[in-house]
Amino acid sequence: MENAAAAFKLDDTVYYAGRRMRVAGVTAMEGASGQRTTRYLLEDAAGAPVLLEEAERRFALLRPFPAGAQLHPVGNVVTVGREKYTLVGVRKLTLLGAEGKAPGGRPLGALLLSGVFEGEAGTLMREVAPGAEDPLYYLVKSLAPDSVLSTAQYNEAKEVERRAAGNGTDEALG
Repeated sequence: MENAAAAFKLDDTVYYAGRRMRVAGVTAMEGASGQRTTRYLLEDAAGAPVLLEEAERRFALLRPFPAGAQLHPVGNVVTVGREKYTLVGVRKLTLLGAEGKAPGGRPLGALLLSGVFEGEAGTLMREVAPGAEDPLYYLVKSLAPDSVLSTAQYNEAKEVERRAAGNGTDEALG
């Protein structure tokens, strides 16, 4: 799969919130307006997998709801417990390619409809693939630019920290 918009490739090492992880799955999609979206499934030996979405070099964390979550969709509103989320937009995403494990837990079809809902507690996303029995629901959290780093970016940041602390510089010797 060749996706020029993707920041990472399958099996790349990346750092999410300082945690070293491996890209175990990559899915590239395109919206109706031509915007590219890439999803990454990140894994490490110590914890749960992490699902990230990248669009226009910005990342968001997608946290799936548990299978038993009490979600109540009615019209343009989804209620979760006492929180209400109102539909603010819909994306029609076409699958361009996929490698590795399927981000989100199940393979995507050629088309995905993604509804974005806003509420006081944040952003919720509901996704439906034609032919799928149940939609998938995610809580969406925008990430700071330095939350997801390549190995080179991470090493550079650590070097800057080391120099700022005065370790290993010629000036400290003299």
